[in-house]
Amino acid sequence: MAEARGPVERPLSPHLFIYRQMLTMLMSIAHRITGTAALFRHAADRLVAAAAASGPNAYADRTRS
Repeated sequence: MAEARGPVERPLSPHLFIYRQMLTMLMSIAHRITGTAALFRHAADRLVAAAAASGPNAYADRTRS
């Protein structure tokens, strides 16, 4: 019979911060951040446009901070 072996010890994956940050990585992160910001800006613009289309009172209520 074969001997029973314990679990195989495998190395852990290296953490993200041990890598040297390269321009492509930073540009990818910046692209994701600006894309998310554009998404929220677009949604806010749609709300303001919908309020403007429904009349001056609704527009004033939506744009007042």
